[in-house]
Formats: sequence, C-alpha cells, structure tokens
Amino acid sequence: MGLFYLYIMNYRCGNLDKIKVSLQEYVTDFTSIINFCHVKDMDIFFIFALMLSNQSKYAIRAVLYLAVNADVKNKIRSKVIAEQIEIPGPFLAKIFQTLSKAKIISSAKGPNGGFYLKKEEQEKTILDIIECIDGLSRLDECFIGLPKCDDENPCAIHHIIAPFKKELKEELSSKTIAEFAEETKKGKSFIFLK
Repeated sequence: MGLFYLYIMNYRCGNLDKIKVSLQEYVTDFTSIINFCHVKDMDIFFIFALMLSNQSKYAIRAVLYLAVNADVKNKIRSKVIAEQIEIPGPFLAKIFQTLSKAKIISSAKGPNGGFYLKKEEQEKTILDIIECIDGLSRLDECFIGLPKCDDENPCAIHHIIAPFKKELKEELSSKTIAEFAEETKKGKSFIFLK
C-alpha cells in the first residue's frame, strides 16, 4: 500500500524518478500487461497491477497468446504456452481448466489436441477473464483492506482510487480479446518480451 500511495503523490507532483525506484518491482512484473492495456492514465495501470492475482495476470497473458497463435486447426498445448510466456506449466494447466469450464477457452484431447479460442470466445473481454479467475468483487474491494469501503463509508484513499477503478472496469470491458489480439498481431502491443 505504501508504494502505491507514494506513486500517486509523486505522480501528481511530477517526481518521476522517485516513481521508477519505488515501483520498480511492479513495473518489472507487469511489463506485458501495460503493453495491451491502452489506458489514458498510468495511474489505472498501477491500480490494475496491484488488484489482480498472479493467476489472473497469467490467465490474461495465456488467453491473449492463444488468441494470437491458435485456432481450431492449430491447437497449442499448455506446456508450449507456459514456455513461451514464461509461466509455470502446472499453474497454467490449472488456470486453463478453470477457463475451459467457464467457456472462455476451448480444448481438445488427443495427439492433435491442445487449447484454442472459438470465434464466440474471442468476443469475450479481459474483464470476463478476471471475473472467471479472481471474481469481480476483487476489483471492488477496499484498496487498503477495510471490510466496508464505499462512497458513503470511504477509507482514507477511497476518493483517489474509486475513479480509477471505474475507468479500469470500463476499459477492460469495452474491447474484446480479438481486438487485443489484432493489436498484438500488428505489433502495437506485446504478450511477452523475449
């Protein structure tokens, strides 16, 4: 929490050097996410990064990898995807089970089996992936962990965070997986940096 609060204060004051130092671990972990999350304000990116579990971040990267590289004729095994985007293989296999049950991705067994996205699955959004893995309530939780925090009972930073959360949800629900994949194919964004 302290790191985020430092960021907001430093960003507003224009002290960018201090931001880079205080949030270096976040920037390193979320490089690939920032490349496809085309938000107007960097504050939203950092809230996004802090609010999601690693499982959700991995799921987003893996689904976008599928959207770019797989289809019904070219299925990809989870082990290959895990190696390509540097995610632990067993962890990705569990994530894919969850996403498959929720009909966000498809799978086929056998020698030519693997994972892919059907056309209707490509019309889903990043918010659908987050809902499947973390649940949307995670995006509504108090940023500093209070059990009840809303406009009527705000925590100390509620009024700073609330507008960003709202804009974040709008951004993540307005574009389909297919649209993000198309941007990646055109070189406008990246899923991994190898």
